[in-house]
Amino acid sequence: MSNHARALAPRLCILAAVLVACSGGADPGPEGGGGSAGGERPVARGADFATSTTGFGLDLYRALAARPGNLAVSPISVATAMTMTWGGARGETAAEMQRTLHLDPAGAHESAGALLRGWNDPNQQAYDLRVANRLFVQASYDLDPAFVTLQRDTYEAPLTPVDFIGATEAARGEINRWVASR
Repeated sequence: MSNHARALAPRLCILAAVLVACSGGADPGPEGGGGSAGGERPVARGADFATSTTGFGLDLYRALAARPGNLAVSPISVATAMTMTWGGARGETAAEMQRTLHLDPAGAHESAGALLRGWNDPNQQAYDLRVANRLFVQASYDLDPAFVTLQRDTYEAPLTPVDFIGATEAARGEINRWVASR
């Protein structure tokens, strides 16, 4: 085995494990994420956030793999956080996020929320996994009530106002305490 192959093997193993975990066993079907001719990327069906995350994960890995050293990344974590924030984006920002994440606006939030609820289902016995989401926002920001409702109801992620500008250390402490409690 060449030095390059030895260096690449841990990355590929980690990527394979993450992608299998992210796929949720879903069949990507004919509309699944990934590249296509002409540079256009098809988006996943609204009911298949796992498939869109796999497409995004492959893109993310391609972008990060060029860097030297080992790589451990969770595309589902990045995709979930970005999909949550996509819910508040508008205009070209929303369009760019949608393309990058391979999202179908017809059902991306509902599908992502269903996936998270499935992982957090207290009645399942196959594994022990709990996913916690929360958005910490600058207290002085005026948020769209629909965005606040989307986060709370779909992602079970209440928005927590903190003062990043005037009380940075207090905000950091609050975030770290919340993470540690999970």
